Amino acid sequence: MKEKIVACSQIIKGIKSVYLWKNKIEKSKECLSLLKTSKSTFTSVREKIISMHPYQIPEIVSLDIEQIETEYAKWIDETLLKNE
Repeated sequence: MKEKIVACSQIIKGIKSVYLWKNKIEKSKECLSLLKTSKSTFTSVREKIISMHPYQIPEIVSLDIEQIETEYAKWIDETLLKNE
């Protein structure tokens, strides 16, 4: 947060994941993080996640927003790091 590349992070605990990894079924307890950012800061967020995450291939998904409440979008924009 202090790097100002994410305006808000929501962390949802208690997720159980079952997945195939290197031809073996794995089960893990995980947390889901929803990070509110912008297209212009996505690359920085992605790089930060990859540098910190314990998984070899962390799940990083970006969603295009078709509609957003105007004041919320403004708050995100004002919160994120600007090219100064």
